[in-house]
Amino acid sequence: MLRYRTLSVRQLWDKTEGVDFNRDDLFKRDLFDKLKKDFHTKKIEVIYGPRQSGKTTLLMFLIDHLSTSGITENNIWYVNLDLISDYSLFENSQRFLYLYDSMKVEGRLYLFIDEVQRLKSPGLFLKGIYDSSREIKVFVSGSASFEIKTKVKEFLTGRKRLHLVLPLSFREIVKRKGVIPTELYAQKITGANIDDWVKADEVYRKYLNEELENVMIYGNYPAVVMLDDAESKLEELVEIYNSYLKKDVFDYFKVDRPEVFNNLVKVLAAQVGNIINVSELCSLLSGARGTIERYLGILRDTFIVSPVPTFTSNKRSEVKSANKIFFIDLGIRNLALKKFSPIIPRPDAGSVNENMVYGEMLKKLGLLDDIYYWRTKSKAEVDFIYSRGEQAIPIEVKTGSAKIGTLTRSFHSFLDTYKPPKAVFLNKDRFGLFKVGQTDVYYIPLYWFLVSGNNMIGK
Repeated sequence: MLRYRTLSVRQLWDKTEGVDFNRDDLFKRDLFDKLKKDFHTKKIEVIYGPRQSGKTTLLMFLIDHLSTSGITENNIWYVNLDLISDYSLFENSQRFLYLYDSMKVEGRLYLFIDEVQRLKSPGLFLKGIYDSSREIKVFVSGSASFEIKTKVKEFLTGRKRLHLVLPLSFREIVKRKGVIPTELYAQKITGANIDDWVKADEVYRKYLNEELENVMIYGNYPAVVMLDDAESKLEELVEIYNSYLKKDVFDYFKVDRPEVFNNLVKVLAAQVGNIINVSELCSLLSGARGTIERYLGILRDTFIVSPVPTFTSNKRSEVKSANKIFFIDLGIRNLALKKFSPIIPRPDAGSVNENMVYGEMLKKLGLLDDIYYWRTKSKAEVDFIYSRGEQAIPIEVKTGSAKIGTLTRSFHSFLDTYKPPKAVFLNKDRFGLFKVGQTDVYYIPLYWFLVSGNNMIGK
């Protein structure tokens, strides 16, 4: 176990504290490999996402990498603003730079600031450091999307890179356990190698289904995934949610109707995958429209739920302005409903599968307008559309097995209308490739789509 020197604000470096880090007990995120290549650049790396999703652990892995690469502790400064009460050193960049100069740091300083949104003007502070002549590489983390956008973005145009860290992906969970051969994580699913995937499926299907079931019930938060028994997982989920309510909902956003807020979470959990009607929510919860819309915004900005807009090309037959809602983490969703039984044969199994696919695509793509659903006024619907530029890939999620060559009428309707070169039909356990007109339709077991990092789409 290593112990890292920590910048103590109140003591202004007269005395040091430490941060314990044991790499063997923690998840190394996929983002780590990308970030460690950026140590030589000047850009400020802004790591944001929900509480307890692994942002601090990611910073610790980066610090560990620096330390094992020969960077001395005098050149690595770390502070967690969630754990201190005096932010004076960080409210003014000149004050911080005076301390930096007095320390006579030789070579590049690597500065890590956790929970940067606690500062009144973090963007102004970071801009002052960036624009100074000092050789300082900065990594910051933050838990609130709204605060990061409003407090940091304004001052750091052209000076920053944003990195979203959500709870663990299914791929990261399986990867760490080392059961699946390494080469399968990088291999694309193509028409030429489907037989190879079928053979791999015969070996690993049972294992992957068990892992997927566990994640669909208890979610992907690192602290939950690390636990073995159901009771401990449930206790950790309760702790995560209670901490979220206290620190973000009540302390920061000052929500004054907690019963309405919690009931809203329950209603949304019961309506996963459905189109959200705000007027209906107001009636169900006896809340004013302004209150409900504000609470929906809080849930979005604190990474509890995520809206999915409609895909449209302005055809008169298409629904244009209704969002579906999904949870970022299924464990939090199930906690709201107190549902922790096996997914099959639950009546909400279809919604859970759909939510799982959306969450994993979100982790791959980030908070971009790349993921949509499609629906016509005659109620033809496709679960998801991945869209970027001229590319529009329809993705259907089926809970049971698929019959190769058989598609839903709605799926056929989208193919006939948009004629995409590629489409994905996710199902319980079948691989296959079937051509419909000019479209290659890939049938893929849901768990392999997730393990492969949904490499049929995106970046």
